[in-house]
Amino acid sequence: GQLAYVATGADPLTYANNAATRTLMEGGFHSPQDWLVASANTEFPDALLRLSRLVAHPDCGDAIVLGKAGFDLAADYERFVSNYRGGHGGLRAAELRVPYVLSGPGVARGVTITTARAEDVGATLFTLLGLPLPDFADGNALQGALRANHTP
Repeated sequence: GQLAYVATGADPLTYANNAATRTLMEGGFHSPQDWLVASANTEFPDALLRLSRLVAHPDCGDAIVLGKAGFDLAADYERFVSNYRGGHGGLRAAELRVPYVLSGPGVARGVTITTARAEDVGATLFTLLGLPLPDFADGNALQGALRANHTP
């Protein structure tokens, strides 16, 4: 459950250039949450957890290919929406950062959560709806976004 990152030679995530991630690189293993917070303002936020989940998957291939920034590997491939440029995610901040606004019964007012994973937003929605999380769910409910006395 802990992650470490050591770059030998080139640093593809450029974490050595950022004070917060560089500190974690020098200190061995850290929690995925620590890495998320430290890497939130880098070009590759949360990349360690995403990469570790990917390569641990039994169906992962032998190579991981990412397009360079601004390049669309599926250009002119999308039949119905032309050049969509949306893809199915990636590791760069521009592909991951999405603002979420929650409002309604059970949601705390005036709370700002600066770093979260999309999986955590999904888990929060399940909690608000009173639904159990599926066994395969990777996220955790954002407790700070929930009213203390929330009952679905």
